[in-house]
Amino acid sequence: MSRGSSSPTSWGKTSTRSTVWILSQPFLVEGRDGSRKRRHVPDYLVERTGGRACVIDVKPAALLSDPKIAAALTWSGQLVESIGWDYVVLSEPEPVRLSNLKFLAGYRRAFQFAPVEVEAVRLSVQEPMTFGQACRVGAAQLAEPEYARGIVLHLLWAGRLTTDLSAPLASTAIVEPAW
Repeated sequence: MSRGSSSPTSWGKTSTRSTVWILSQPFLVEGRDGSRKRRHVPDYLVERTGGRACVIDVKPAALLSDPKIAAALTWSGQLVESIGWDYVVLSEPEPVRLSNLKFLAGYRRAFQFAPVEVEAVRLSVQEPMTFGQACRVGAAQLAEPEYARGIVLHLLWAGRLTTDLSAPLASTAIVEPAW
């Protein structure tokens, strides 16, 4: 059983490109845990590319040390893993990571960007460089250079470029292609 500080898309740690679909509160699990009867509805079911399933429970970090909650999560994890699925318990992300993701979410809508320009900017960032450099390199590919910053931010949201979201997103942040 994996424990982390994340969301169904791992709060920016894991590419959503490996996610085929996500279901919220997908099913009810019932069964015995020793002499106790348990019922539980997981928070998410994720199918990843290749058909691998992952059940995700989200609990506030402050509750994870509660013995009743820990026992319920352990039971749920063992049950899910017994059928060959992955099981992850996630908690709220660090404040800086959450702030970065909320900011990047403003650039999530692909329809706002011309696909040919998105691809031109993506192809111009073929090695690690600062965010500022990526914007300048991308701007050189476009008729409207001010548009490049938005495209770089969209590529970060889409997981086609990566950066360390645990640090504030600044012009000196290193961005690199997602391979």
